[in-house]
Amino acid sequence: MNLSIADSKNVKYAFSDVFDRVLMSVYKNKSLIAINKKEFVIGDLEIKYDNGLYNVIDKFTNEILYKDIYLIEAAFLLAKYNQLNLFNSVNSILILEKQYAKHYLDMQNYSHACVVAKRNEEYDKMEIAETRYACSKLSATVVRNKLKVTCDKIIRKR
Repeated sequence: MNLSIADSKNVKYAFSDVFDRVLMSVYKNKSLIAINKKEFVIGDLEIKYDNGLYNVIDKFTNEILYKDIYLIEAAFLLAKYNQLNLFNSVNSILILEKQYAKHYLDMQNYSHACVVAKRNEEYDKMEIAETRYACSKLSATVVRNKLKVTCDKIIRKR
């Protein structure tokens, strides 16, 4: 989906998903360019989606500044804060991203453990794995919501 700045006059803030609002802010502001839903440019930084993860890349040197970011919100905030030289904020976003990655990988691990326990008819282990999966999912959701709120604040400042 290619976006043009001329189309932004007809767009309302009707997007419910943070990613759509990020894309909308990207094509409303002339300094930001959306290439498609998996790549966009913020100043001199480019965010690229690769194998399920996002990378923040310097356009001029092609140096990867931040690699293997799970959430688009975190990638957007890292690029924006890096552009504004707010490195304390960058560190806090990296900490939240690391927490999300841990909970996300725990979810995958517990999901696999649940499948294995079910296959082996070990229902006690299956219940434990299901409970741990639910806890990890809740923790990942809390971290993601923190990033979404921060992302929304930056988008509304425009």
